[in-house]
Amino acid sequence: MAFSKEANNKWNETMGLIPARNDSQYGYVTESPQLQREAELASQYGVGFAGIVESAQLSTIMQDALGKLVTEELTPEEVNAQIQEAYSAVLSK
Repeated sequence: MAFSKEANNKWNETMGLIPARNDSQYGYVTESPQLQREAELASQYGVGFAGIVESAQLSTIMQDALGKLVTEELTPEEVNAQIQEAYSAVLSK
């Protein structure tokens, strides 16, 4: 169920993400120019999470920093710096 195209689309629509399955990229993704462009770029340049060193920790770092951007606790520049600093620290261990 979780991997059906309908479930993948609904999950990602709820979370505001781009569905991982190409056939799930319909509705809200195709109607939004920004999400459509993100989907195109992800398809063209995307790297699977398996190819990212310490991907679980990077995901947590990014969620924390981007949450602070949404709540306007940090500027985009500060978010970039925070992500870079925290991820560099993880990689140096």
